Amino acid sequence: SKIINDFPDSKWKIKKLDSHIPNKEIFRISVSGRKIVNGEMHILESDFDYVFSVLNGKIDEATIKNLFTTIRNDDNKIEDDRLDEIAPTTNHKANISGK
Repeated sequence: SKIINDFPDSKWKIKKLDSHIPNKEIFRISVSGRKIVNGEMHILESDFDYVFSVLNGKIDEATIKNLFTTIRNDDNKIEDDRLDEIAPTTNHKANISGK
């Protein structure tokens, strides 16, 4: 995604939540990063829940819920032009191991 390319050194925190939805797993994901552009510090902060099922050891039917993302500069001005590029993910396939 463009955000990952724009903030390649971002830090990701992933916590597995208890799911009360049958056959679904939930991860709470927080992403934060900083980048200097033209001498100005830009700060990324994003929190969301990644809800998915597992089929044959791969993630299936994944969606993003409760998304909140801000990108601001060091003057605390919010840039909202990149927020439109984040959308729910469906049919994302990835290998997972363990719990």
